Amino acid sequence: MKRLLFVITSFIFCLSACNKTGNSVVEQTNEVKAEEIKIDESKAAKEELENNNESKKKDSFQTLDPMRSDYKESDSDGYSWRYRDCTYDKNDKVLTKEKLLSTSWSMDSEVNQYYKLCFYTDDVFKAGTRQAGVNCIGTYEVRDGKVFMKTTQQGDIGIEQYFPASEEEYYGDFHPYSDSVIFSHELVINGYRFFPGNCYKEDGESALVQDIPLVVESKKAIVTDNVKLRSGPGTNYKQLDCYLTINLIAEGYPNSNIERPAPLLKYSDFHTLGHTLKKDKIGDDEAYWYYIVYSDGFESSFNAWIYGAWIEDFDESLSDDYWKKWWELAKEKYNLKQYDEL
Repeated sequence: MKRLLFVITSFIFCLSACNKTGNSVVEQTNEVKAEEIKIDESKAAKEELENNNESKKKDSFQTLDPMRSDYKESDSDGYSWRYRDCTYDKNDKVLTKEKLLSTSWSMDSEVNQYYKLCFYTDDVFKAGTRQAGVNCIGTYEVRDGKVFMKTTQQGDIGIEQYFPASEEEYYGDFHPYSDSVIFSHELVINGYRFFPGNCYKEDGESALVQDIPLVVESKKAIVTDNVKLRSGPGTNYKQLDCYLTINLIAEGYPNSNIERPAPLLKYSDFHTLGHTLKKDKIGDDEAYWYYIVYSDGFESSFNAWIYGAWIEDFDESLSDDYWKKWWELAKEKYNLKQYDEL
């Protein structure tokens, strides 16, 4: 009897243990399934988010390819149309579609320093400015070393002189040997020159400005006195007013844009582009005349001629000192004593 009781008790204990083990296995299985459901839900949520983001991108970006004409970084974006990761090769002197696509083209700054021209893989070209964005659209095709173009949309009447408004075909001639003082190549469209990025002349190369032969020399310099700018390389050429915009807004002084005609003030910095073939003697000095580009201190840049005896190379270690000295002269010249604290 005792033996029977022991067997029954052992059986009940084993059954209970099995039930517990079975329940534990079921619970663990359920936990694994719950975790898998969570993972699946998380994955589904992530995919939905990515799809939503992609959908938003497609709404905002007409394409994700910046080399297509319908690319835009955002609906209100006015800048990405002229995006280019410049790969222009100036050793390749044959005009191809790939060459047009490899750079953005800048209009001759002597005519208009703001216009940009870009070509796209879908056979569309756009032209416009930094500030206003695109104001001319058309189609193009490269044939026999020329680019043939048709204007399809105009947003600015003034641009018609550069890109004819009719849908009749016109073309651009490519010149791999430009006489520009800056660029080695040029694209001439309707009589106007456009220059490719990453195609700069080296110091010592020849150039032509206003039918005046130059030697290219690019460097940053300052003037050592208040200097008159000239329209050509000589004192017999017209004196040019140097319009400087003293933009104090950037320094924290609102409503203080001041524009005045003046000589180029001492300590002003600029870039030389090239110099005359021969030196000119003025008084006790003998120096080249330099063709330069200088900024008005805001957004515009201007070209002029300056006598080399009144310039010296820019010393980067003295940059702050140049600015302070220039500012003291500017305050005196323009009666800006109210900004003495600057």
